Amino acid sequence: MNNIVAMLISSMDEEDAFWTFCQTIEQILPLDYYSNMLGVLVEQQVLEVLMQQRFKALQTHLLNKNVYVALLMLEWLICLFINNVS
Repeated sequence: MNNIVAMLISSMDEEDAFWTFCQTIEQILPLDYYSNMLGVLVEQQVLEVLMQQRFKALQTHLLNKNVYVALLMLEWLICLFINNVS
């Protein structure tokens, strides 16, 4: 969560960053997104299904090379893709 807070603080004052973060965690994200990582795990599974449906050859190639996209996506999912914004 520190990456999310850092991005918020860099773009607004501390109090606004705090309340924006609170609203994001409490109102926008699903209830179990961070508490037990269920939301992140569900999104990983959705990604795997989409890869299999739309990019089957790419997924097969990556699996043959022992590259697991779900593990690569974990950081992005936890940080809410905030690294792509900066």
